Amino acid sequence: MATINDIAIHFNVSASTVTRVINNDQIISVTMETFNRILEAVEGLDYKTVRARKSQQNKKMLKVNAMPVVGARKYIV
Repeated sequence: MATINDIAIHFNVSASTVTRVINNDQIISVTMETFNRILEAVEGLDYKTVRARKSQQNKKMLKVNAMPVVGARKYIV
């Protein structure tokens, strides 16, 4: 999974340029070739936002439920 910095280094542009391309900023001043290459890299390198990566990690975490034992002061984990 690539980060914005990985893509920026690969194309020799700043991380803010990559961010502006991803967010489709209308005032960005890069060539269409660079714009398209960055978008292709974002798709090809499986770029995900920080929120999406954290969400994916949370889904992989093991969830443990505690259940009270009837008539006791203990929990089964």
